[in-house]
Amino acid sequence: MGLGEAPPSGRKRSVSAIEVAPARYALYARYPELRTTLPRLALGTGPSPVVPLTRLSEKLGGPQLWVKNDGLYGSVYGGNKARKLELIIADALRRGRRTIITVGATGTNHGLATALYGREHGLRTVLLLVEQPVTDRVRRQVWRLHKAGAVLYRARTVPRAAALAPLVMVRHADWRRARLPYFLPAGGSSPLGAVGFVNAALELADQVAAGELPEPAHIFVALGSAGTAAGLLLGLRLAGLRSRLEPVLVSDLTPLSSKKVAGLANRTARLLRQRGAPLPRGEIAPEEVTVLSDWLGDGYGHSTLAGSRAEDLLRETEGLELEGVYTAKTMSALVGLVEAGELREGPVLYWHTYNALPLPFGTPTEEDLRRLPRAFRDLALRNMEMGDVGAGLALPRAPARGAPTSGGNLRVAATGGRRNRRTAREQGAAWTGGAPWRGT
Repeated sequence: MGLGEAPPSGRKRSVSAIEVAPARYALYARYPELRTTLPRLALGTGPSPVVPLTRLSEKLGGPQLWVKNDGLYGSVYGGNKARKLELIIADALRRGRRTIITVGATGTNHGLATALYGREHGLRTVLLLVEQPVTDRVRRQVWRLHKAGAVLYRARTVPRAAALAPLVMVRHADWRRARLPYFLPAGGSSPLGAVGFVNAALELADQVAAGELPEPAHIFVALGSAGTAAGLLLGLRLAGLRSRLEPVLVSDLTPLSSKKVAGLANRTARLLRQRGAPLPRGEIAPEEVTVLSDWLGDGYGHSTLAGSRAEDLLRETEGLELEGVYTAKTMSALVGLVEAGELREGPVLYWHTYNALPLPFGTPTEEDLRRLPRAFRDLALRNMEMGDVGAGLALPRAPARGAPTSGGNLRVAATGGRRNRRTAREQGAAWTGGAPWRGT
């Protein structure tokens, strides 16, 4: 089955087909009762590597720096999303769902990971997308989402996405079996998704115990939807590590705070107890984590000078590729604090959450972008001819006539106003009127 094709409607995996995670999955090793009560679909093989950032440490002249490279965790898409989806997709299959609906920005990594891993296991992905600054990367990402077979709705704003979600749930319901789609919060940041990073913290503790790295004094990680940080916060406590978590705020699409991170960590602990894990009692207080908010810049998706500098610095010293939305801002916080003399105690661990695996896509041509449905074609081509976004997208020429080109169906819905509803109907995919789409 090609990437531009929809998964066969009858293709699914039963609960019995879900792979039982190997013993090296740290969460199961510590709490074996969870092997049966909390199924996991293995999408990656741990542990992700830990490596000293020797040249960067020498250049900055501060504490010893390390990286845990989750960019290499996964099979078709790396980064922090695969750890969450291992549990989420297993849960969706266990519940007999055939469609996952989730939310993200137009350049969403979470949405792409969900679409790629979901289609591998017979699940269709529906995405409600909100606006972010249009950059070269966002243009490519919209095309990748299209190629991955996701059904895309351009919700534009978070409130509109919230208003549209119930209608999209009904539209994509499995009416023959009377089942709604599986709804997944933005970033996969549910208590179940956060469990993936409880395991990641336990995995780190095993690496410390094995002498692969010293116990970190500080751990820097991006804070975009709270799931990664909440799971790490709980996992570090369960592992007995004294490392201080330093979540760096990279999103203002929804309110994020120490209280929210601690609250999600506590909900995750309650889930694990409900599934039989004998976790110690006691709540995590918001005071146990401090959100670093000075490196956000103008908002989600907006690049910063400090972030761009961090990208160049990591590429030059360690050959590690960052991106401007999450990882560059996280690293810019670490670098800024070291250079200001405010981060002296080490070692310091940077948790890398950006995909480092090769993608199953080429580079889109301008013709590929022009073939996107109208709502996303306009977005993908915005400002391109004026060249006022970054350095401009270096698009190859379209293939010669008769040569294979990208294709695949894409359904687009607008989210408000008479004009938008008419436009969506013209594209054959409006959420108002007509019979529910039965491709789920």
